[in-house]
Amino acid sequence: MRKKSRSLFIIGLLLLGLIFINAENCKARILNRLELQNIVNRLETLARNIQNGTIVRGTHALDVNFADYIDLFETAKERLNLTRKYIEIPVQQNGYEIVSDIHGALDAAYQAFQAKENRHLVVLGDFIDRDPNSLETAAYFLCKWLLNPDEITILRGNHEFLSLHDWLFPDHIFSIIGNYLTNPTQRNQMKRVMQDAFDLLPIGAEILDQNGRPFYFCVHGGIGADFATDLPRLKNWNPATPITMHDRQFYDFLCADINIAYPNTRWTISSTPYSYPSHNRSFGRPLLKEFCQAYGFRGIFRGHQHGIGEKFFLDGTVNNHGQMQEVRCYTIATSPSVAYYYGSQGRVLFVNPDMSVTGQLLLNNPTATFTGNPFPLWQPQVPQISVKPKVSPTPPQPRPAPIAQKPAVNNNSRPASTKSTLPFAPVFTEPVMKVMHRLYNQNSGLHHYTAEEGEVAGLLALGWLGEPDAFPFRTEGMPVYRLYNRNDGNHHFTMDANERDSLIAAGWEYEGIAFYVAEINGGVPVYRAYNLRNGEHFYTTSYDEIENAVAYGWINEGIAFWV
Repeated sequence: MRKKSRSLFIIGLLLLGLIFINAENCKARILNRLELQNIVNRLETLARNIQNGTIVRGTHALDVNFADYIDLFETAKERLNLTRKYIEIPVQQNGYEIVSDIHGALDAAYQAFQAKENRHLVVLGDFIDRDPNSLETAAYFLCKWLLNPDEITILRGNHEFLSLHDWLFPDHIFSIIGNYLTNPTQRNQMKRVMQDAFDLLPIGAEILDQNGRPFYFCVHGGIGADFATDLPRLKNWNPATPITMHDRQFYDFLCADINIAYPNTRWTISSTPYSYPSHNRSFGRPLLKEFCQAYGFRGIFRGHQHGIGEKFFLDGTVNNHGQMQEVRCYTIATSPSVAYYYGSQGRVLFVNPDMSVTGQLLLNNPTATFTGNPFPLWQPQVPQISVKPKVSPTPPQPRPAPIAQKPAVNNNSRPASTKSTLPFAPVFTEPVMKVMHRLYNQNSGLHHYTAEEGEVAGLLALGWLGEPDAFPFRTEGMPVYRLYNRNDGNHHFTMDANERDSLIAAGWEYEGIAFYVAEINGGVPVYRAYNLRNGEHFYTTSYDEIENAVAYGWINEGIAFWV
């Protein structure tokens, strides 16, 4: 009996061993070149069908199964464990193609490879999210990189932090993974292997000139005030160590914006009620010049800010290698539908062998496949503006103390010409921007907004007090209407035609279009606060001023418009 028990025990151990071995064999395996190419072929078939309109975006590649994706991301992770987080791209005789913010548009990723020809492709991150083929797009880029690592460099963007989406986009992760994954266990496993691979992606890269010297810096977001310590830390980062949301020293490379409102401001950090920690970090022309001069760069390629690409760039002149040279910061968005949503167009950039830069629009028509908001769950959580009834004038009330820290816009600082002394002609042109000045009347307690320097001088002579400039505005775009209340002397600005008509019906005088703002929500928000006591509306780009006004009893009405 004892021998029989011992035999059963040994048999049990052997069975457990077999189960363990079988479990190990069921783990993800490393794909070979033939298997990777097969996945590429199936994804390119899907991309071509989307491109020619046979199927719509959001149709998933059902012939690429769950195990294929798991194996692919595990294969990428093995290779990325040996990949530095800052890439010095070898000199390319045929030049480079730059793309960014593909955002799940598989057909746009496919077109980018078709346009690449013999160039080296640099992907500046944010290749997932928003458009519905994110899983396929990520798989496509990684397969192409695994097959030909010398022909493509993939950088990480802020959207490649899936942990960020857990609280910013609670359900949006499912559009990344794909609607056909209905099994929660499979969804979680897919998310884990994707995040493990993304955490090992490089964050920065540099393009060398034909002499092997740094020429262009490539990154998704931008640069920060601490670049002198952040960049060396990135260059020396252990390739096998993941970069997570806790490594905040790299936020600026992933998330920093160009300060399009105050481009001559070196560096700003602000907060708004809807931002996650990395947002609202912005750099201007002085920091661009410092960075390029410190490392010898002639320019920066970046993404992140959809819609400003062909309308805005930063430039300046620095002393590089003993010569005065112009430097420039380019912004690019390649996804046609996301760019279209922001009033722009999807495009790629080419760096030619002589280091000149040219641009090309993608061929697909966003209006044919794009309907509405591509990311409906991502909206600023701010109060909505509502129409206020006409109020009777009251004695002046305490005004919010202006925050004097915000520098005024020097409108004359913008270059008079967009011509460049670089060996390339600029692709983008800066929008014509003006500034709205703000003054305060101590007798009435009201603010006045004007862009006319002569009017400012006249009001100052009459005793009005000058305050920090309220906001910049454009000379073209979406109109903002101005109305006047003769009862209390208030002026009111709105881009809402319904609000305009309601106020006209309530007795306000319509004074026409005051100025223009961005066509689509994005860029710099202009906040509006309302004073119940005297009916005045207060406008500013500074959320600090809004919070200060609320402390004085004003009502925060959220974002009035964007500039």
